[in-house]
Amino acid sequence: MKHRKRVRVQDLEVGMRLIGLDRPWMETPFLWHRMVLRDKSQIQKIADCGAQYAEIETEELVEKQAVEQPLANAKEEAFEHISETPPPDLKAAVPEQVPFSEELAPANEIYNAAKNLLLEAVEDVRMGREVNVAAVISVVENILDSLVRNPDTLPSLTQLKSHDEYTFSHSVNVGILVVAFGRHHGLAPDALLRLGVGGLLHDIGKVRVPLSILNKPGRYTKDEYDVMKRHPETGGEILHRTPGIAEESIHPALEHHERGDGTGYPYNKTLAKMNPFGLITQLADVYDAMTSERVYHKERPPYEVLRYLYARGQSGHFDLSMVQKFIQCVGIYPVGSLVELNTGESGIVMSVNSNWLLAPRVLITQNRNGPLAAPYLELDLAEPNLRPVRTIMSVQDHSSLNINLADYLAKPQHRQSV
Repeated sequence: MKHRKRVRVQDLEVGMRLIGLDRPWMETPFLWHRMVLRDKSQIQKIADCGAQYAEIETEELVEKQAVEQPLANAKEEAFEHISETPPPDLKAAVPEQVPFSEELAPANEIYNAAKNLLLEAVEDVRMGREVNVAAVISVVENILDSLVRNPDTLPSLTQLKSHDEYTFSHSVNVGILVVAFGRHHGLAPDALLRLGVGGLLHDIGKVRVPLSILNKPGRYTKDEYDVMKRHPETGGEILHRTPGIAEESIHPALEHHERGDGTGYPYNKTLAKMNPFGLITQLADVYDAMTSERVYHKERPPYEVLRYLYARGQSGHFDLSMVQKFIQCVGIYPVGSLVELNTGESGIVMSVNSNWLLAPRVLITQNRNGPLAAPYLELDLAEPNLRPVRTIMSVQDHSSLNINLADYLAKPQHRQSV
């Protein structure tokens, strides 16, 4: 029989099993409020986020109860080693990590190489040739290497949107986002490679969609939409016939337009019937599409898109556990978000603090008196000695303010840190 007990946060002890807090999960540095407290630092983080009370299970139950898998479909072997506690601080664990500015040039090369590879892959399929799987795997390996050297640099490039190159940039962005997701949550290297290959090639089926439909600026007719809706199945068929493609790498193509409530396409699958790689790719696909400007819709701020994903996860449209993990990976305020602080300053989020999602690193671009000049000050809002204390009050739309992210993200020489 389960025993629950409500205790004050200051009475928490290492070894207790936490099953709830009196704070919304998005206002805490934790992805889950169900975990065994393994050290005092976790208890301190609970106190720091403002929680007053916690709900725990008795120690006797902890000894009998196996640690839960955090994923709804934990039976999938690819995810069996994801722990229910927040992942370790990977930045501190990787000694070879380099500064954002040092990784920027290699990251740009990797990004452009990935775009060129997708151009070649599309041409290969159009000409009846096989996709160069070895080259795709090599690009995914390079993406992973860049994320290891600096986990913020390459994902920041996904925010530098180019309307004219959307088709190929979108696939690269999705590939980067799914690999970053998998690495952030502890996937093994071989699983990361399979996930990355699937993410990069998730839209390969569009090669069979006529350009007149693919590039149409207005709404589709019913017949045109029916043609477009066939691209996931077409992509799955192409990848299935491609030697060297793992079966798991096909799921992103097949399932990125499926939805948990059965309203997606092409097979109207529900959550229980979908692969984790497909569930991850759905989120990356929607996130990048909605934060990009297209001829038929205006780009939306990252924070707004994450709120949309979370709301749709609550309704069963997406896998809520995956949405929560995705938000932890990209941050409540993702790289590229334009935020206003309590001090009257405004700035651009440069990196996410995985231990404190509400306090990223922010590049201050203006104060109460107006825009500032370079070099801009980069502040870690999680730094306990930072004075004055700065908190994010609101998120702004950089497109409406005529802010060019490339001027800030891609020019690290214009920044100074404190």
